[in-house]
Amino acid sequence: MMSKLDNMIGQEMDEWERISRLERLEKRNRRIAKDKERKHRNFILGEFVSEYFHDEVSHLPPGTKAENAVIFAEFQTFLSIIAEDKELMARLKQDVKRRLMQHDP
Repeated sequence: MMSKLDNMIGQEMDEWERISRLERLEKRNRRIAKDKERKHRNFILGEFVSEYFHDEVSHLPPGTKAENAVIFAEFQTFLSIIAEDKELMARLKQDVKRRLMQHDP
């Protein structure tokens, strides 16, 4: 026969487990939402790369992850060099602002 204390402890443990499950579910849902957002952003950026670097990437056939590491190595290095060159990035950002201001009504 369970005492009232045992019953209360059991109820508290059940509540703690329920809260823990909810917290894990919320964490999982946030992670899934962030991943979905990241994949969507990557898709959009991929469209831009395909459009503006068409000549450089259109002939590159996608493959497996291992094959892609080799196939896209040169273009990945190209992008890496651009991203790492802070002076170049600053100049490009200035050029972007200038262009946007020229086209702004």
